This record gives sequence, C-alpha cells and structure tokens, in this order.
Amino acid sequence: MNDDAVRLANSSLLKNPSDDFRNVVVGLEQKLLKGLMCQAARSGLDDAAEGQAAEATPAYDAFGMNRDDVTGYIIKDIDPWPEAYDVLDYEWLASQSIQLHNGYVDGVMDVIESPDGSLSAANLIYFRSCVVRK
Repeated sequence: MNDDAVRLANSSLLKNPSDDFRNVVVGLEQKLLKGLMCQAARSGLDDAAEGQAAEATPAYDAFGMNRDDVTGYIIKDIDPWPEAYDVLDYEWLASQSIQLHNGYVDGVMDVIESPDGSLSAANLIYFRSCVVRK
C-alpha cells in the first residue's frame, strides 16, 4: 500500500508543493488507505473475532468509508496548511482512495476464501495489521 499511497498522493497534486506538504499528503494517504482497509476488515470479522477486536487497541484511524467521510478526513489533516487548497485536489484523492481500496478488498476476498464458504481474510488482515500488538 505504501507505493500506492505515494502514487496517489503525487497524482493528486495540482502543482508542486513544498516538500513538507508533499510529505504530509503522502503520510495522510498511507493512513487513509490503512484506515479504509482496517475498517473493511473489521466489518467482515466473524463473531469470535469481533469479541477479540472489541478488546484490542486499534492501530488505525476510523473515519467511515463513504466519500464524504474520506473527504472530511483529508480536509481535517490538510486544513492547517495554507497552500493545501491551491495544490491538492482532495476530492480526487478521496475518490481515488476509495476506488483503490475497493480493488484491494475485491482482490483479497477473491483469493482468501475458506472451504466452508466463510471469509477468513477479514480476521487475518485485521489482527495482523490493524491492532496494537502487545
């Protein structure tokens, strides 16, 4: 996801920003993609895993998965930067992030399907990548 985050961040820039702001956008996109994936994984947990997840400390930001939620998440991070709205197409970034995320989820769910027909991918992804390990 890190390479995709860099690619999307760079593609969303309307003109060349400061290095500091570019780094903010890349970091934001990394958090955004992880948050989308973890939220999707959480929603697909089986009952036993959901009980464990309720006790675990999340290692991602939860902000919702629709376009308005994602756009709001981006705006919250970029708003303090005076150059943000001149150099970043944040609406494009939001829609492309959701589109990329949907492709990730479709690919993962197609590949990791257990023999009984249930999806174990959500459990695997969530507990491997989305919670603080002790």
